Amino acid sequence: MITSNALWVCALLPLLSAWGQERIWISAKIQDVPVKLILDTGAEDLIVFQKTVDKLKLKITMPAPKSPPPPNKVNFAITKKYPLEIWGNRSRVAFAVINNDPTDTEHIDGIVGWPYIRKTLIKVDAASATAMPLHLSSEPGSEWRRFEIQPKCDSLILRVPASGEARLAVAVDSGSPAGVRLPRAAWKQWKDLHERAPITLKLYYQPGMGNILAEESWADEIKIGCITLSNVPVMEGNVSDSTHDNVTISATLGVAALRHFELLLDGKHGFAYTRCKEGEMSRYEHNRLGACFFRATQTNVFFVRVAEGTPAYTAGMRNGDLLLSISDSSGVSLKVDNRIFQESPAGTAFEFQLQRNDEKYKTWVSLRDILGASVTNASSAPSPKRVRH
Repeated sequence: MITSNALWVCALLPLLSAWGQERIWISAKIQDVPVKLILDTGAEDLIVFQKTVDKLKLKITMPAPKSPPPPNKVNFAITKKYPLEIWGNRSRVAFAVINNDPTDTEHIDGIVGWPYIRKTLIKVDAASATAMPLHLSSEPGSEWRRFEIQPKCDSLILRVPASGEARLAVAVDSGSPAGVRLPRAAWKQWKDLHERAPITLKLYYQPGMGNILAEESWADEIKIGCITLSNVPVMEGNVSDSTHDNVTISATLGVAALRHFELLLDGKHGFAYTRCKEGEMSRYEHNRLGACFFRATQTNVFFVRVAEGTPAYTAGMRNGDLLLSISDSSGVSLKVDNRIFQESPAGTAFEFQLQRNDEKYKTWVSLRDILGASVTNASSAPSPKRVRH
């Protein structure tokens, strides 16, 4: 189901790179072939990646425009209509097609956006990574908190009571494995109030915006209107997190935040219901190095960005250093891939060769957990030996 009026789609798609595999999966079939789709309540359309088009031999009826898309939008092609089966319901639909980010979509065939499922009563359980249809004969009980769903929006936005009669617009982005994303002004305010909170960096890819570098931290407690979340990751949002469908957004909740409660979505009647879940959140995958490496445009040169107090900073890395090579503990050279510092466990050691101005140096870094409820700040640990040469 294509909901956009032009051949572009809003770039509120999953934050595809450097996130791990925190997804809410939907079992589906396209032309009776099983496919892996993810539920993304922040997306506007039914989307498949180009690799899925090639695999299923889908036909494009309308190519993507060659002209640049509007800001924060992505040009897409449109397929002819094909049978799509989700939760036993079958319909013929056209798909939007975008080029996949080759670094992190190998296990994803496509995306189910909010407009396609908004008329279906569903239960979303982020802790078990599932979304299933429901059949309720009555409204959920008193243990469930009810929120209005912002009408006439192509992404899921809740109207959350705040002080007095005020309502905050809180986006729900089940395509993002993050916790709470705050618009940049709110992020700066939060960080100023939590000067001792640990900080790491996250480099991710978002269609229509390219690679984005953001700071990420951990909140012992954060309040968003009447919603209170404990022990949850919180991070700096990007420009698309400030407004959706001309609605000013106070915060965006990703999968790591949704793990704290069960969620019922009744878009047909315009309500969402939440019920708190007991127990602590499982370990949150994050950048345990505290540094990211940017490739300069049309070169093979990588620059360093590093957060203070992290293992990389303690080992001597500084913003603007050049990365020359990475090796593992056995001396094997590694491809520059920022995901490895999220996917590798604490204690994994790497040797880095770097250059600052005209000086080359080597340093060893052992990864450690930076974010998490049980993490202690180890920034005072002794610095690994740095060798100049």
